[in-house]
Amino acid sequence: MSPAGAGAGLDPAVSIAIDCLPAVNTGPAPLVVGDPSGRLARALADAGARPGIWLRRAGGHARPAPWPEPGPFTAACVRLPKAKDELAFLLGAASTVLAPRAPMVVLGANDEGIRSAATLLEHVAEAVETL
Repeated sequence: MSPAGAGAGLDPAVSIAIDCLPAVNTGPAPLVVGDPSGRLARALADAGARPGIWLRRAGGHARPAPWPEPGPFTAACVRLPKAKDELAFLLGAASTVLAPRAPMVVLGANDEGIRSAATLLEHVAEAVETL
């Protein structure tokens, strides 16, 4: 793991996403959804982006909000929530503030249910690629 992603007790899915950022074109204004640690937003900022942050729940580094701030955002990086219906809501809401053809990345682990995310992502994306 790179230094940005390394660390004991840290969210492994966020650590892997940080390590993979060079391979994803998030553009200058990505939206980070559901990462209460703030690590992904900091990594994007360190790479020169100006990320927006949307947390629906209290806690973490940012104030919760019922809806993401207006875009357009150049990408969305969505941390997989525990419930499928919440993921469907997050993806739908994030898609309303993205620029046309902006990538949407869902990050999570197999034991968290990431494999089912592709099915929900197909409802808001033109093409889905699983990495």
